[in-house]
Order: sequence, then C-alpha cells, then structure tokens
Amino acid sequence: TTRLTQLDGEDSSPLLSSISRHNSFLDLKEIQVMSEPAEQLSASPPILSLTKMKALAKNGLPTHLHWKKWKRLFSSSRDGDCFTTMLYKVKGHKYTMVVVKTMQGVVCGGFAASEWASRGDTYFGTGQAFLFSFNEGDDEKLQLY
Repeated sequence: TTRLTQLDGEDSSPLLSSISRHNSFLDLKEIQVMSEPAEQLSASPPILSLTKMKALAKNGLPTHLHWKKWKRLFSSSRDGDCFTTMLYKVKGHKYTMVVVKTMQGVVCGGFAASEWASRGDTYFGTGQAFLFSFNEGDDEKLQLY
C-alpha cells in the first residue's frame, strides 16, 4: 500500500516561542491532519499514526515544516497504482512524502522538498530529501537514511 502525503503551506498552529522551535519539541496535539470523509478513511486508512507523524516531524522534517498541516494527496488503494496518476495528484505541491507499508508490516518512505518533476527519465531533489523507515510494531523507532 502506498500513500503520498503533502505538508500544506498553511500554518496549523499559532506562533510558538523561539525556544520551542529550537528544541524541535512537538506535542501530539500540534500535528494537524486535513480531514477526509469517513467512507474514504474506512476504505483507505492512513498508514502513519500521529505518533509516527510526530517522530518524522521532530527528527526528519525541516524546522519550518513542523507546524504545517498534513494532507493525503494520493492512495494506491483509493486512486489506483498508476505512477502517472500519482504525479498528477502531487503536481504543484512542493513538500511531499511517499509512505509505504510492506506486506511484512514495515512502514517506510521518503520526503521530497521540491515538486515532482523530471528531466527526461531522471527525477531530482534537494539536500533536504531523505528516506525513512519504522521498525515493525514500533511507532517511535524512526530510522533516517
């Protein structure tokens, strides 16, 4: 199962003190997720728990994205497994994250800090891009690559 999540450009919480920004401390209540209709959620549940989102925000994402809203743009179970469809759904979105749950239950993926665009058969990104994985059954054990 594959999901593509976008970090919206809107701030989801009031300005926080510079101390909390420097400490990169995030409380679970600060992770904001755009709502989806209940029937979509039951047919295509999110892969990332709030705890996993918090771990990614705190340990992987650039600081200026810590308080952005999360929005699911693409889901293979909802939208099909066509790469062209995924590219269409993410067009115009700068900060995106691909999230995959393997048949063995491992959650992994990657963060892109630039729009999905190609130069011929090659895709490229910035130095802020990263890959990640979570140990099976452990929402907080994040590995960054």
